[in-house]
Amino acid sequence: EFSFKPRESCFPFVGCVSYRGYYRREDAEAFAAELRGKGDEVYVYGVAAYSTLGWFDDPVLNTFIQSSSAELARLIFHELAHQVVYIKGNSMFNESFAVAVEEEGVRRWLARHASDRERSVYAIVRERRAEFVDLVLRYREVLDRVYRQTQTVEARRAGKRRLFAALDADYRALKTNKWNGWAGYDRWFDSGVDNARIASVATYKVYVPSFRALLARRQGDMNAFYTDMRRLAALDPQARDMVLAAMATEPP
Repeated sequence: EFSFKPRESCFPFVGCVSYRGYYRREDAEAFAAELRGKGDEVYVYGVAAYSTLGWFDDPVLNTFIQSSSAELARLIFHELAHQVVYIKGNSMFNESFAVAVEEEGVRRWLARHASDRERSVYAIVRERRAEFVDLVLRYREVLDRVYRQTQTVEARRAGKRRLFAALDADYRALKTNKWNGWAGYDRWFDSGVDNARIASVATYKVYVPSFRALLARRQGDMNAFYTDMRRLAALDPQARDMVLAAMATEPP
């Protein structure tokens, strides 16, 4: 109720992850109901693709073959990144790393293969995605402070309701005033914002600024960047977190 730390599930080979994947929605909903019965907030959603981390050939699915060329390129770069560096038990590192790789991969793909129109369309999509993520993560930071305060449970619940309402209002304003009514994230908001939804965004985005900064310092040299990532992966978790926090604040 007052935390953004996801429940983890642990498996052979891949370690612990802060999400679970199911092939049948009914199975996912059953597990979600079990967690809700224990008082957790749960977000059930579909994904377009997944990585087998190199254990098998990743599948081509009907969930993404109709995507635009740029979106398909983004997805492929993201999923293949998991075969390059993967830390057991650290979904936030793994997904943020894959997002950083996808961003750089798509930037290069657009420059080489896309038309002017494709580049223009994707620039709009990328900007809106960044604005959505920035909005959610800003509220996550404020909510986290409220959750950590030594207030009564009711006081924290009241603060939580107020901030969720403000987040929803800010999104509606962003959509109306800047996006010309584009409703790409309406579904995310319409079924009710909760900690699980916000945590799902943070898992994929929190460390991305650190990885962007490191890639900039490497002047776009992906091999050097991957070497740095492997070195980070070899550190103990506390040391790794300190390095990532420092990278996010240092200039390129």
